Amino acid sequence: MREVNSSALLMTNGSLLILAGLCWGTIIRSTPHPRIALSTHLTLLQHGLLNIAAGLVLKVEAIELNGVQMWIVTLPHLVLWAVHVIGVANAWWGADKPV
Repeated sequence: MREVNSSALLMTNGSLLILAGLCWGTIIRSTPHPRIALSTHLTLLQHGLLNIAAGLVLKVEAIELNGVQMWIVTLPHLVLWAVHVIGVANAWWGADKPV
């Protein structure tokens, strides 16, 4: 299996989160629940910057981590997409009715 460059993966993921946040920001006013949409927009930008910072720390600092430790650091940052998909869905359908 090929070695994954976690720092590059985190920085790319962070850039994509920021891009998604900027694109989502253009349609906040057209959603039925704009407050939830604004919250999702802001968290997309914040998590994007967090991903880039984590990638830079892994790249710049002389941190010796094995493969499992790198995935323990990287995987939670990648799973943040699920949180944002739920936020986008809540902005369209609301979060006031329990399932």
